[in-house]
Amino acid sequence: MAPQTQPTVIQHINRLSQQLTAIYPTREARNIAVWVLEYVSGSSKLQIYTHPNLTLNPAQGEMLARYTQRLLQHEPVQYVLGQAPFFDMMLTVNSNVLIPRPETEELVQMAVQHLNNGTKICPKVIDIGTGSGCIAIAIQRLLPNAEVSALDISTAALEVAKLNSRKFQTPIIFLCADVLNEALFNNLPNGLDLVISNPPYITLPESHTMAKQITDFEPHTALFVPDNQPLLFYRAIARYAQQALIMGGAVFFEVHELYAEQVRQLLQSMNFGQPTVYPDSSGRQRIVSALRV
Repeated sequence: MAPQTQPTVIQHINRLSQQLTAIYPTREARNIAVWVLEYVSGSSKLQIYTHPNLTLNPAQGEMLARYTQRLLQHEPVQYVLGQAPFFDMMLTVNSNVLIPRPETEELVQMAVQHLNNGTKICPKVIDIGTGSGCIAIAIQRLLPNAEVSALDISTAALEVAKLNSRKFQTPIIFLCADVLNEALFNNLPNGLDLVISNPPYITLPESHTMAKQITDFEPHTALFVPDNQPLLFYRAIARYAQQALIMGGAVFFEVHELYAEQVRQLLQSMNFGQPTVYPDSSGRQRIVSALRV
């Protein structure tokens, strides 16, 4: 009787991809399967497809079985692998932080472009609700002369952000505070050129229509607003920005497309200048900025 042949890595990709189509669209399922097998095998996609007979060793096979079980329970692949891409970085993530998303890269690019158009050589920046540190670290890498602070209410999230900051050698000032507590504003940085944030904005009714990968695994304090007040954090951050920004300093928000105009009107009502809504690359109204005047 011929010995049973080991499945190749490509066969593992095909099998996992097929299993994941129960949860994800076909293309996304395939991309996740490839990413997982790259990680497990320690080989690049190019190496996998140019070495079609490549197989997993027993330890790698056990790892794949564990990861597959977690993925089929709807756990996001980024948490399973403990990593997520953002710009040219592979950030460490876990269930204490939101998974960085492509539209947040666009928020960073827009804010950095604004700072580059100014005259400040060493702009002062704060990222509020930093999570994994993705925004703060990206800004520090794009603007090495900037003085960047990053604030979060979660000490567990800050541990992840600090780890990523060390990994990418970015000198960031980390602060643990609740931006909803106005009594603390005087203890936070001021004289700022930029306040940037991707705060919680999802209401509880909306959570019922969201994917289990998000609602069951990502941190609720970073996603949801209490009492269905979608502008709660925008209002608080704007109040802080009113006193912390220099004249002409900017606030940049990532927003829910349903609330973009409401956020713009909020900033207008608080006497910010040039409140503007911007679409992301897929045409959704996802970014709002304004100036302190």
